[in-house]
Amino acid sequence: MTTFVKLFIALLLSATLSSSYCGLHKVFLSNEHVASAQQEKQIEPIESPFKSHFLFTFNKAMYDENMDLQKRGVAAVEKVRDAALQNPLFEVHALIEPAISRDEYEKDPYPLHVSQKIIFSHLQRYSHLISKSDTCFVYSHTHGVRNGFVRTEPWGGLMLDFDRSDMPHRGVTVWPDYAHEILKIPGETVVILVMSCYSGGFIDYLETIQDQWNDRSIDGRNFIVITSQNNALQSGPVRIKGEKINPFTYSVQHAFSGEADGFKGEKDGNVTIHEFIQYILETTQHYGPKAYPQMIGSFHPNHVLFTIPENP
Repeated sequence: MTTFVKLFIALLLSATLSSSYCGLHKVFLSNEHVASAQQEKQIEPIESPFKSHFLFTFNKAMYDENMDLQKRGVAAVEKVRDAALQNPLFEVHALIEPAISRDEYEKDPYPLHVSQKIIFSHLQRYSHLISKSDTCFVYSHTHGVRNGFVRTEPWGGLMLDFDRSDMPHRGVTVWPDYAHEILKIPGETVVILVMSCYSGGFIDYLETIQDQWNDRSIDGRNFIVITSQNNALQSGPVRIKGEKINPFTYSVQHAFSGEADGFKGEKDGNVTIHEFIQYILETTQHYGPKAYPQMIGSFHPNHVLFTIPENP
């Protein structure tokens, strides 16, 4: 997106939307989803209208699980966030649900950091503020459920909510709903990275709606989805260099930090779509013998996703 266009958008929105933030580079996009998000913390704005690469990353675990598992989810988002932040091209926004006990959750009110409404609000914000020339990544680190998890639900999805009693689909953010929000992001290149059990079910769903994204490469655009696992297996951690971590998280982290540059070839300071995909798929499988990452998309393999800073 050109500086002029982004500057215009920032001025327009700052004049018409919430006054919670002041100044040119602080934009608060208010909408009905934000307003209705239960006990939501205030959404942070896109900080600068001059960036061309965006990463939105979030985690969610359940409050009644063991704390080590919850903490690994927090650490995963922090690792991916920090890897991207090494590159001055990127603006990064991370939504982190901290590790909490049942007693902490039951305190009234508990400030939710991550829920379906909050995540969808952020995705809608990106759909408004990202131009057709920008690059947008979304990395999620959550629990997942398999396709057909109950007889009345053909599609699985992500678990983004603690209290699911009054929600449709038994509280699961099903793949069709997630895809609906993702596909509205208008960037030249949109890369969706999904770490969850059974996440290959998202690939299954996207195959049924190819007419909504399959022509992007013909239009000069790129759309890529990579999942940590197939549609039948859980996506568990392994030990890499002494640390317990999901192999997909490790691969995404190091792809952003520059290790995908020249993967199985010559380093040139640029990470292409082909290099990024192959690095993540092969590195995940290398470290995770029970990991079967999946990929689908419509893209130009030699398109440069991002350049590597000289002194990261």
